[in-house]
Amino acid sequence: MSRVLRACGILLLAAAALSGCAFVPEAPVTTALLDQVPTEIPRRPASRLALLVFPPKARPSLDTLQMAYSLRAHHLAYLARNQWAETPPQMLHPLLLRTLEATGAFASVLAPPAASGPTLGLRTEIIDLMQDFSQEPPLLRLALRV
Repeated sequence: MSRVLRACGILLLAAAALSGCAFVPEAPVTTALLDQVPTEIPRRPASRLALLVFPPKARPSLDTLQMAYSLRAHHLAYLARNQWAETPPQMLHPLLLRTLEATGAFASVLAPPAASGPTLGLRTEIIDLMQDFSQEPPLLRLALRV
């Protein structure tokens, strides 16, 4: 009988020890946001033109909270412990609006739906937004089609 109790005790201790591994807290996820207007924005002469800036489009691999990175050419992976606060199109649209407004080139810079009839429209597509670790130091690649 004592052998059975001892075996049960060992099993209970092993189960308790192993269950402790199941409750190991995950490392926190770091969230980042692209929200800084460039420090040096070229100024343009003012015009009477209004500009309607549509939200950027992005292919599914970039229209995500996951941060993409590359270790070599034609390689795409996502960081495990880092993510964007918003999808790249959601982050870049207000940044485009503020930056274009800061140029002074337009009478107004608007986002849809615009109340007044704009003279010009700007459509953009995010071609690339990736941290490139294939070179030293690593860099962030951002390419837009306008």
